[in-house]
Amino acid sequence: MNYPLAIDYALIFNVSSSAMAFTDLGTGRILDVNATWARSFGIAREQALGKTALELGVWQDVAARQACTHVLRTHGKVHNFEANLVLGTAPILTSSAHR
Repeated sequence: MNYPLAIDYALIFNVSSSAMAFTDLGTGRILDVNATWARSFGIAREQALGKTALELGVWQDVAARQACTHVLRTHGKVHNFEANLVLGTAPILTSSAHR
Protein backbone atom coordinates (compact mmCIF):
# COMPACT_ATOMS: atom_id res chain seq x y z
CA MET A 1 0.00 0.00 0.00
CA ASN A 2 1.15 3.50 -0.73
CA TYR A 3 0.21 5.81 2.12
CA PRO A 4 1.41 9.39 2.40
CA LEU A 5 4.29 9.57 4.90
CA ALA A 6 2.18 11.38 7.53
CA ILE A 7 -0.33 8.53 7.56
CA ASP A 8 2.43 5.97 8.09
CA TYR A 9 3.67 7.85 11.16
CA ALA A 10 0.15 8.14 12.57
CA LEU A 11 -0.45 4.43 11.96
CA ILE A 12 2.82 3.43 13.63
CA PHE A 13 2.14 5.77 16.56
CA ASN A 14 -1.36 4.45 17.14
CA VAL A 15 -0.70 0.72 16.81
CA SER A 16 2.73 0.57 18.41
CA SER A 17 3.24 -1.68 21.41
CA SER A 18 5.73 0.94 22.69
CA ALA A 19 4.42 3.75 24.87
CA MET A 20 4.80 6.99 22.92
CA ALA A 21 3.93 10.62 23.52
CA PHE A 22 4.32 13.75 21.42
CA THR A 23 5.18 16.79 23.52
CA ASP A 24 5.95 20.42 22.85
CA LEU A 25 9.66 20.88 23.60
CA GLY A 26 9.22 24.48 24.70
CA THR A 27 6.38 23.99 27.17
CA GLY A 28 6.55 20.26 27.87
CA ARG A 29 2.80 20.04 27.22
CA ILE A 30 1.58 16.69 25.91
CA LEU A 31 0.14 16.94 22.39
CA ASP A 32 -0.80 13.29 21.97
CA VAL A 33 -0.22 9.87 23.52
CA ASN A 34 -0.87 6.45 22.09
CA ALA A 35 -3.04 3.79 23.72
CA THR A 36 0.01 1.90 25.01
CA TRP A 37 1.21 5.04 26.83
CA ALA A 38 -2.23 5.55 28.38
CA ARG A 39 -2.39 1.92 29.55
CA SER A 40 1.20 1.90 30.82
CA PHE A 41 0.88 5.07 32.87
CA GLY A 42 -2.73 4.55 33.90
CA ILE A 43 -3.67 7.98 32.57
CA ALA A 44 -6.44 8.42 30.01
CA ARG A 45 -5.42 10.20 26.82
CA GLU A 46 -7.99 12.92 27.47
CA GLN A 47 -6.50 13.55 30.93
CA ALA A 48 -2.96 13.76 29.56
CA LEU A 49 -3.53 16.16 26.66
CA GLY A 50 -2.41 19.69 27.45
CA LYS A 51 -0.66 18.73 30.67
CA THR A 52 3.03 18.12 31.25
CA ALA A 53 4.52 14.79 32.27
CA LEU A 54 5.72 16.56 35.42
CA GLU A 55 2.15 17.65 36.27
CA LEU A 56 1.02 14.07 35.75
CA GLY A 57 3.83 12.68 37.93
CA VAL A 58 5.33 10.57 35.14
CA TRP A 59 8.96 11.59 35.78
CA GLN A 60 10.32 10.44 39.14
CA ASP A 61 13.14 12.98 38.98
CA VAL A 62 12.59 16.49 37.59
CA ALA A 63 16.34 16.92 37.05
CA ALA A 64 16.39 13.84 34.80
CA ARG A 65 13.71 15.36 32.56
CA GLN A 66 15.65 18.62 32.42
CA ALA A 67 18.79 16.69 31.46
CA CYS A 68 16.88 14.81 28.75
CA THR A 69 15.43 17.98 27.22
CA HIS A 70 18.86 19.64 27.39
CA VAL A 71 20.35 16.78 25.36
CA LEU A 72 17.50 17.04 22.84
CA ARG A 73 17.92 20.81 22.45
CA THR A 74 21.70 20.57 22.20
CA HIS A 75 22.04 17.57 19.89
CA GLY A 76 18.64 17.39 18.18
CA LYS A 77 18.16 13.80 19.35
CA VAL A 78 18.24 11.64 22.45
CA HIS A 79 19.91 8.25 22.37
CA ASN A 80 20.58 5.80 25.23
CA PHE A 81 19.17 8.09 27.92
CA GLU A 82 17.82 6.21 30.91
CA ALA A 83 15.28 7.67 33.32
CA ASN A 84 12.94 6.36 35.98
CA LEU A 85 9.31 6.88 35.05
CA VAL A 86 6.38 6.28 37.39
CA LEU A 87 3.68 3.99 36.06
CA GLY A 88 0.10 4.35 37.25
CA THR A 89 -0.22 1.42 39.66
CA ALA A 90 2.95 -0.47 38.80
CA PRO A 91 6.48 -0.07 40.09
CA ILE A 92 8.87 2.48 38.63
CA LEU A 93 9.99 1.78 35.07
CA THR A 94 13.50 2.53 33.87
CA SER A 95 13.05 3.78 30.34
CA SER A 96 15.50 4.49 27.54
CA ALA A 97 14.76 7.27 25.10
CA HIS A 98 15.74 6.83 21.46
CA ARG A 99 15.18 9.05 18.46
